[in-house]
Amino acid sequence: MGTAGTLILVEEYLRTNYDPVREYVDGEVVEKNLGEKTHSRIQRKLLVYFAASRSSPKTTPCNTCSKKIDDYLSFGVPCVWIINPQNRKGYVVTSEGMFEAKSGILETKDPAISVPLTVLFE
Repeated sequence: MGTAGTLILVEEYLRTNYDPVREYVDGEVVEKNLGEKTHSRIQRKLLVYFAASRSSPKTTPCNTCSKKIDDYLSFGVPCVWIINPQNRKGYVVTSEGMFEAKSGILETKDPAISVPLTVLFE
């Protein structure tokens, strides 16, 4: 079984339960960044917003880094949202690049999802 810092195959990582939670980065199992309270509050607000709007998009709120965003895009995830609580801005990342949500609304087209940033920063 792979441990933190040991190179393993992704298949081994996927069939192994780690306690504490670990993530797979470049062939290594590393400590998962669980984020900060500000980030978790925004994640909770996103989940509440989706529940209240009765939409069920395939979304996964998480704290991540630019390497992870590249991974998501290479796996076929069409759109990644970055929400920065410090500057109260949102960004949309696609295969075409990263764009600030200057309208104040995070949006995707397929599926059509939109979330006003004001809801997240109240």
